[in-house]
Amino acid sequence: MLVIFILLYFTYHSAVEAAHVLLAVPFALTGGVYLLWFTGYNFSVAVWVGFIALFGTAVQTAVVMVVYLEEAVERRRATAGSAFSRADLRAAVVDGALLRLRPKVMTVSTVVAGLLPIMWSTHTGAEIMKPLATPVLGGMVSSLLHVLVVTPVIFYWLRARRLPVEAVAPTAMSSPRVTRPALAWTGVVAVTLLAGGLGWQAMWQDATGSSASVVQTVRSGPLRIDLFAESGALTRGRNRFWLEFRDAGGALVDAGRVQMSATMSMPGMTMSGGVEIVPTRTRGRYQGTAEFDMAGVWQMAVAWAGRDGGNVAFQGSVQ
Repeated sequence: MLVIFILLYFTYHSAVEAAHVLLAVPFALTGGVYLLWFTGYNFSVAVWVGFIALFGTAVQTAVVMVVYLEEAVERRRATAGSAFSRADLRAAVVDGALLRLRPKVMTVSTVVAGLLPIMWSTHTGAEIMKPLATPVLGGMVSSLLHVLVVTPVIFYWLRARRLPVEAVAPTAMSSPRVTRPALAWTGVVAVTLLAGGLGWQAMWQDATGSSASVVQTVRSGPLRIDLFAESGALTRGRNRFWLEFRDAGGALVDAGRVQMSATMSMPGMTMSGGVEIVPTRTRGRYQGTAEFDMAGVWQMAVAWAGRDGGNVAFQGSVQ
């Protein structure tokens, strides 16, 4: 963020202008963090790389919006001449913001359309690409509101301070009206996207699948841990599985934060299974993904923070 601020300062030769454009970063950060929380991903190197890419994209779109606003103001100033007033400034800002509306929406739509397939991908490398794409996807949506709404307002406020205060209130200007059909369609699209996202999240993180069966059961004192897999076994390649923690009575119990590792020792090297565990909406049930490059016996370990914490190591067979 410091590097971005320095580059903006060299561009505008003003700390205030640089800070104005840099405000796109916290707005983008908000959407990225919320989508990370919603999907259950932890912060990692891939997530930070995604945030860095998001910050650059958000600042770039804010810079382009400011360019459009500056051009609109200059056109209105050339027309009004010395009589340029705050009313003219406001009209120019509205015109410039409306001119940028369609390109910005098209840019965000293109980014979202390109990243959504990654979010439901299950192919090799998806465990890295999903955390990377998540902050970009969420941040682009939240930055859309900032660039289209907040940036023009702050731009007008900064430019209005340079103009003399007018004794007479600006005359009423015609501004675009938001019709009821437009609001209705916007609400329908928002509700559809929200319902689809919630449904996909519930399907992805809660259902164990009709074909899932117990692959292995390990115990740690009174706690029983069942490992389920869709195909009934762990296989070479990418696997999707579930862990369930149950007490002596067979009831699901919350294990808090759960971590799992899988390694196989080879001559001169140790392979890792790349295991990722996330909680589901069901208490005591956790979903995991793992990538096994080789069949055989893998050394596995599960650690949890809830129920006073604990860990258990066992051998798992990969077919």
